[in-house]
Amino acid sequence: MQKVIIDTNIYYSLIGISENTKVNKDSFLNFEKYITSATLIECIIKYKNDLATLKKIIQPLMENKYKLISIGYVPIENEQLNQIYLADNIDEINITINKILELKILKESEFARWFIYIIMPIAFDILSEKENYKFDDETKMKDFQKYIYSLFSGNIEYILDKFINKLQDGYANNDPQQSFSNEFYNTMYMLFFTYLSNYYQIKEFDNSLKPAELGNKVRECIEKDKFYKLVKRDNENNKNPFSFFAKKKYKEKFIKTLELLIIELTDNFYDKKLTEPAIKFIENKIYKIFTSESKLFKNDIFDLLITLSLEPNKYKLVSLDKKYIALIKEIDKGSIELIEQLGLKS
Repeated sequence: MQKVIIDTNIYYSLIGISENTKVNKDSFLNFEKYITSATLIECIIKYKNDLATLKKIIQPLMENKYKLISIGYVPIENEQLNQIYLADNIDEINITINKILELKILKESEFARWFIYIIMPIAFDILSEKENYKFDDETKMKDFQKYIYSLFSGNIEYILDKFINKLQDGYANNDPQQSFSNEFYNTMYMLFFTYLSNYYQIKEFDNSLKPAELGNKVRECIEKDKFYKLVKRDNENNKNPFSFFAKKKYKEKFIKTLELLIIELTDNFYDKKLTEPAIKFIENKIYKIFTSESKLFKNDIFDLLITLSLEPNKYKLVSLDKKYIALIKEIDKGSIELIEQLGLKS
């Protein structure tokens, strides 16, 4: 029997939470069905205040109609599922639900920070080579590189805490995506601004200037900087500032840098736990961010986590999400063929 990983919205339809006309329940009868712990956490948090629906989500697992693939980054304990399934009222499981939500927020924040830390160096590398944010003087260039290194190393906990706090507010106000998006692009804006500030601080440094005078001069340079004006405009409009790098003149440099990044990720990612489908997922997402108006959405993080479970020779994955289908098109043709066969693709 073929093994198939069911994505969130298809799972909702198959178990009768929200019907989708594209999903034919009879078409799934002859499959061995799986959901991932990432999908299960998404479902639980979405219906965290609805005990009846929570039980409906968990029941197919309890009855062994579906099997659970536990993803190491976002595990869920059997004890937690039992507590929810056996609860008589929602208040009994407040602590359990809060723990699951805390894990979700932490992992979304960690992966958001990680993603920023892999795309920003690409941007800085392109800016240095193609827009001449660099120095011929070896000492100045070394100082600039030290600034860039400290920009990342000195903000590891700060950026993580900011994401956690913003997502806590977002989930409390039932709008985590907007909170995530705002923080993601504000963080990139902050890093770009600091990068330019460090550059002009070195470029305009003069022993005869007092610190306040140098600071004023640096701010004037930044305000006149063409790249900064575009980044500032995009940040104010909540747009992807990486659209700046979609120009043809940057493409060759971007491709070379991306190739080096993928090699690095393959060899050095959480003890080499990054699967080939996940690497391709990341590569495709970064490519789209730099070459089009594509954004990183909060849901992309759990889509990546779901992709970690994909072993093309063992499982097929089915989804209704158009963006996710587009991303996995180059990752696993077998899954795309099954999606089309089941009539799930628009």
